[in-house]
Amino acid sequence: MKKSNIIVCLFAALIFTSCIKESMLMDKIGGEWRSYDSYTTFTATKDFAFKDTYASNWPGELLINGVPADNNVGLIRDFSYSGIKISNEVHIALRQKKVIYKFKSYDIDVNFDEVYRGTLLAECSFIHEGEQVNLKFDFTAPEYNVKKGDYFTLSDSPYGVNGLPLIKLNFRSAVKISGSLLYDDIVDNFHGTWSVNSGRITFKMNGEMYDNKIRQTYDYKIIGGELFLSSKGASPDYNILSTIPNVNITDVVHWTKYKRPGLNE
Repeated sequence: MKKSNIIVCLFAALIFTSCIKESMLMDKIGGEWRSYDSYTTFTATKDFAFKDTYASNWPGELLINGVPADNNVGLIRDFSYSGIKISNEVHIALRQKKVIYKFKSYDIDVNFDEVYRGTLLAECSFIHEGEQVNLKFDFTAPEYNVKKGDYFTLSDSPYGVNGLPLIKLNFRSAVKISGSLLYDDIVDNFHGTWSVNSGRITFKMNGEMYDNKIRQTYDYKIIGGELFLSSKGASPDYNILSTIPNVNITDVVHWTKYKRPGLNE
C-alpha cells in the first residue's frame, strides 16, 4: 500500500472515531438542562474560622412586639439586589434600608457591611394598618473552623460558576445550542454553538436581547443523569466571601449543577 493511501486511511479512521465520540456524547448530553444548584470548593492553606454568609439558615431570632416569630433566614446576594429573607411576611432590602412587612415597606437602620460580614442586628418600629409594630432582628451566620489541608464545600448563589450564569441549556444537535443566561437580574435567551476539546466544553453564544457575542469554557462531567459545569478561580477571584482572606485558600473551583426539566420539581 502506498504511503499516501495509508495517510488517507488513518485520516478517515480519525474522522470516523471522532464521529462515534460525538454521537455517544450527544446521546448523554443532548436535550434540555436546567441549573438547580451551585457551590464552591477550596482547600485551606492554614487553620482559620469564617462565617458562611451564603448559608440558607442563620441562627438567631426575630421578635415581633417582643414575641418570637417563626423564621427562616437566607442571604440573597447578586449584582443588583441584596436582601435578607426572614419569612414570607418579613424581609429586608439591605441597600435600600427598607423592611418589607406583610407586603408594605418601612424604614430600618441596618448596617449593610456588617450583614455581609455575617451579623444582622437591627430594630425598627412603625405603624402598620393602624397598629404599632416593633421588629427586632438578631442573627449571625453559621461559623466554621477549617484546618490546613481541609477540602471544603461552600454553599453559593444559584449561579456560582464563573462567567455569565447559564440558567438553561438545550443541546439541539452535535453543534447547535440554545438556552438562557443572566445579565445581573435580567434573563436573556441565546443561541449559538458548542464544542468539546480535551475534556472541556466551550459555548459560543449570541444573546437575543443585547445581541452580545459571548464565549465561555468550562470543565464538565455527567454523573448519575446530572450535568456539572465547573471553572477554576484565580486570584483575585479567591475572594469568594468577605469573611475568607484570599491567602487562606487555594484550588478554588466554582460548580453549577444541571438536571433534566421535570425531575424532582
